Amino acid sequence: MPSYPDAVKSFTTKNAGDFVNASHMNDVQDEVNAVEAGLLNGTARLNSSRSTLATLSVSGASTFAVRPITPPPAFALVFTASTYAAGSSQFSTIAWTQIASTLGDITASTVTTPERLTPGSTGLYLATAQIGIASPSSLVNAIRILDSSNAAIANMRVSNSTDLTQLLATGMKYFDSTGGYLTVQFVGDGASSRSLSSGLAQTWFSLVKL
Repeated sequence: MPSYPDAVKSFTTKNAGDFVNASHMNDVQDEVNAVEAGLLNGTARLNSSRSTLATLSVSGASTFAVRPITPPPAFALVFTASTYAAGSSQFSTIAWTQIASTLGDITASTVTTPERLTPGSTGLYLATAQIGIASPSSLVNAIRILDSSNAAIANMRVSNSTDLTQLLATGMKYFDSTGGYLTVQFVGDGASSRSLSSGLAQTWFSLVKL
């Protein structure tokens, strides 16, 4: 009977001139067969910490002592802590004045480029932005999320919005290289400017790595 996969087989060292019994070679053969059958039939155990696998395909039920998280989590949430005055006929890029939370390698700053959320690694990200309009009017209001090439990844636009006090836009962006970022812009078309409400529940911007 082979020792594998329950134990490591112990062999005696053979020297030149020793008499080798058939059982010696049969023991080796049994262990090789057991290892091959375990690898091919999926019964071989991998008892190793920090294992590196080229690929991993799981066809049956699996149990994890700790929930696997890949890639590492990354999250940032910023907001305006004071009323923000937006122009009347052009898009205004919102500069965020407070950081509510950050996790991982997404960069947020209220001093250096305060309008940006910048991923620190490649991957797929979910961006969401909300604005609270302090003085709604019947004129057009719009919000959009832009990447660093000024391409819109999300937008929301409404007209006759007297009763609409909040706009929300959400979209996804895949960053295939580092160095890019996302910003939020707001516009109120018409003859008067808009005031955006402050506070975490009113005007905010978040970025999550998926």
